[in-house]
Amino acid sequence: MSFGEGRFVTDSVMIDVECAALGALAPGDTFEIGGVIYEVRGEPLRDAMRHVWKAEAREV
Repeated sequence: MSFGEGRFVTDSVMIDVECAALGALAPGDTFEIGGVIYEVRGEPLRDAMRHVWKAEAREV
């Protein structure tokens, strides 16, 4: 991510989850994928049709 003249580099993954399978999603929520725990960073967003949550997550 670039900001002005600076650049920020973070280790993160994007997670897409069906809204029907999950309901609500918020910063701090966690997922376990392949034995690795990921924590949602920032505010999750829904896709244009509001069927899928899109969230940035990091390994904890």
